[in-house]
Amino acid sequence: MTTSETNFDAQLQLAIINLVASLELDKNKARWIRAFERAAAEIESNDLMTWDGRELQSCSRTSGNLYRARANFCECQAYKEGFPCYHRAAARIMLEQDRQKKEN
Repeated sequence: MTTSETNFDAQLQLAIINLVASLELDKNKARWIRAFERAAAEIESNDLMTWDGRELQSCSRTSGNLYRARANFCECQAYKEGFPCYHRAAARIMLEQDRQKKEN
């Protein structure tokens, strides 16, 4: 693992910690935590995921569907049913990492 990968891992972990802490009163906290866990894995391994600073585009490796997501919107079925999804979790992680970079 290179130094840049180690820094990315640390930034990713810090972003997730900050986001999970903000969920204290969310009734779907357990689902969000699972979504953040999956999002972190996808961010690190899914080369079909892109981030433009506002919107995440992710191609599912299982279904082949392309989803566009922002922090509070996604095109996936979980979002349509009112549940947290890893696409929005990934968008929130990316936004948090962008925020952290601006602060440093």
